[in-house]
Amino acid sequence: MNYTNIAKSQFKDRISGDLLSVDIPEWKGDDGEAVKIYFKAATNFKIQGQILRLVNEGKPDEAIIMTFILRSLDQDGKQIWRKIHMTEIMNEFDPDIVSRVVNAMNEIEPDEGEALKS
Repeated sequence: MNYTNIAKSQFKDRISGDLLSVDIPEWKGDDGEAVKIYFKAATNFKIQGQILRLVNEGKPDEAIIMTFILRSLDQDGKQIWRKIHMTEIMNEFDPDIVSRVVNAMNEIEPDEGEALKS
C-alpha cells in the first residue's frame, strides 16, 4: 500500500472539489442580489503558513484579513483580492462581514459543506 499516493489523492480530491459559498446579503451585486463569496473546503500548508505567521507575530486582525484574501474566490474559482488589498480591506471593509465570511470558511467540514455548495 502506498500511503503517500493515498494521501495525495485524498487531498487532491478535497482541494479540487466543488466550490462552497457564503452569501453576503449586505453587499448587492449589479443584479440587486446578495453577493456570494466562493471558497474551497481546504487549503494547503503554504496558505496556512502565511496565516499562522501573522498569528504568531501577534497580528490576529491581519491573519483574518489574509484568510479572507487568500480564500475568497469568484464563481469561476479565481482569487478576488490580492495581498496588496490588505490595507484597503482593513480600513474600508466592514470587519463584521469579513469575520463572518472567514468564520464560514473555517467552520466548513467536508460533509457540512454540502449545504453551502453552489
